[in-house]
Amino acid sequence: MLYGLVNAYVDFGSGALKPYIGAGAGVGSVEFDNHGVSAVGTALDDSGTGLAWQIGAGVSYAFSEQTTLELGYRYFNVDSVELTAVDGTSSDVDVRAHQVMVGLRYAF
Repeated sequence: MLYGLVNAYVDFGSGALKPYIGAGAGVGSVEFDNHGVSAVGTALDDSGTGLAWQIGAGVSYAFSEQTTLELGYRYFNVDSVELTAVDGTSSDVDVRAHQVMVGLRYAF
């Protein structure tokens, strides 16, 4: 999967501990290579592109003015990717992911 999004995040409150929310939109490309059941064979070998978007929330803790630790959750989706199976049938698929992230931010 390859995707690019433009994101916006908002921090709430003041002090070292701050909750945040964010969202983003862009384009995502997904690829299914030799997808199927090993005993039966390949059912899907295709790729497609669709609208990608995400929403998320979390909390950050500032150790200093430059260094912040964060813990967050993100729901990611690529909408209506049109894929064609080996037998010729096609369908629109939503590719979704739930992500839990731990990160370290450093401001210059």
